Amino acid sequence: RTGWIKDTLRKEPQEYRLYFSSKTRNTGKERYSAGVAIAISSRYHQSGHVLHIPPPVTLQGHLCHCKISTPISTPLHVIGLYCPENNNTRADIYQHCQKVLDQAKKNGDHVILAGDFNAVTTAKDRNNGNLDTADHMHMKFIEDCNLNPAPENTSPRQPSFAQWNKGCCTHTSRIDDILLCPNMQKSLSMNLTQGTTNTQQAYSAVSIAGGNFDHNPVHTRIPADEIRLWDAKKANVDTSKDANNNTHMKWTNVILPIP
Repeated sequence: RTGWIKDTLRKEPQEYRLYFSSKTRNTGKERYSAGVAIAISSRYHQSGHVLHIPPPVTLQGHLCHCKISTPISTPLHVIGLYCPENNNTRADIYQHCQKVLDQAKKNGDHVILAGDFNAVTTAKDRNNGNLDTADHMHMKFIEDCNLNPAPENTSPRQPSFAQWNKGCCTHTSRIDDILLCPNMQKSLSMNLTQGTTNTQQAYSAVSIAGGNFDHNPVHTRIPADEIRLWDAKKANVDTSKDANNNTHMKWTNVILPIP
């Protein structure tokens, strides 16, 4: 979300690879005004299975798009977003995302959109219940694309943003979110039990960042097997059929124990 993230993260976290989208600066001394980063586990990076898709120039710093396509997996598009208060830019972001979602639907791919939307999905996501123009635009985008927030174990949802004035909290809202496309929703089991660690369940939560951050991080746990996302080292399955139309399962790159 933060425009200075590229300068702050000078070294990639261990076992992850970083992808950035930063708004172009006119001079090296000019302050970054927008930026998005995506960190992807290195286990998906064998043989170039991650594709970084640069956004249009006008959306640099507002959108970062990566596609993970490991063998025998369902391709997953991860789109990191920062929607500014400028509603014209917001409209351009939604239009671009809708094109990605439409193409992904045709291809049977999965899509996750995550980031700071500066807008809520429902009036319940603001403590005062008041909606503005950005909120209505965001809600229409979600409805048009049939998106849903990642499942959460609390109702109402936890706020991710707090506004303070002279040491007092004056407003809270859930303007940071993780949205799932319809194909991905169908792949997930939505039977949630609070506090469970069952690998067949997905859930979201808001953590406390501490320090002077006005946003708290939103994280989602999604079972990789349920969305058919496997790392690049997972064994390939050969399901070719013989002359009698019988399927033979042939596994490659398998390590067998020797007694």
